[in-house]
Order: sequence, then C-alpha cells, then structure tokens
Amino acid sequence: MSKLLIVCTGNSLRSPLAKEILSARGATVDCAGIDVDIDTDEHEFLASGEGLSNKLIEHILPALDITIPEGHSTKAVTQELIDWADVVYGMDDGVLGKLNYRFEGEFTKFDSESDIPNWEKYEEESGESDDMWAWFKAEGEHIKRIAELMEI
Repeated sequence: MSKLLIVCTGNSLRSPLAKEILSARGATVDCAGIDVDIDTDEHEFLASGEGLSNKLIEHILPALDITIPEGHSTKAVTQELIDWADVVYGMDDGVLGKLNYRFEGEFTKFDSESDIPNWEKYEEESGESDDMWAWFKAEGEHIKRIAELMEI
C-alpha cells in the first residue's frame, strides 16, 4: 500500500483528522503543516510541537465517532517527508500552491475528484443548523468518502 502524506496549514486539525480516518482503514499515513514554523501575515504563528486543536478534540472527532489520537505533535512539512511519501496530498488550493512553491515533488489536491460538502449541505443532511463545527464535521465525512474511493 502507498505511503500517504497529508498536508494542511497548521497540522492541528484537518491533516490529523485525515490521518486518523485513513490510518484506521489500514493506510500508512503521516501529516504535516505547510505554515508550521513559518512567519506569515496570513494567520498567527503556528509553532511545531503543539497538540491537536481543541475544536478537533472536543467537537469534531466525537461527532464523527473517531477515537482521539494520543501524542500528536504539530510539525512542518519537509522535503524529507515529501520524499518518504508515495503520494502527497494538499488539503486545499492554498496548501497546494505553497507546496509547489517551496518543495520539489508531485502534489495532489485531496478532494480533486469530489465536492467537499459545505455548511449548507451538512445542515440539510444532519439538521444541525446552529452547529458551528458543521463544516469540519462535513469535511471529516468527506474524507471518509475519499477513503472509500481510494479503496482504503
């Protein structure tokens, strides 16, 4: 089976979520953040060595019936990680652009073959109109669908 690297912005929410879903299905997966340890005007500084996002722990993983992983520590994507992986997935267009600019390799958008459910779609499907975490829960469900398409 291929070794997968999942890259998001800060490695505290989306990529660890994808790693947990894909690892639970038997895939060999690692994850990292494209902006970890990078000083940027786009958001506050994202340092390596941090834990999972509280949003993920308190709201998203329990809603998706996913066991909370122990020992996650945020880390920056490196050329070594990219070289380790058979496939490198960026979680969105912004992450893909930064991967292409900063590193050598082939990079794929994680949702390139499907449509991430948005807040309104999740609201229709679940009836949770006041759930502020709905988008992330929907992305978790989307990751599960991608795993099925990838036959993981």
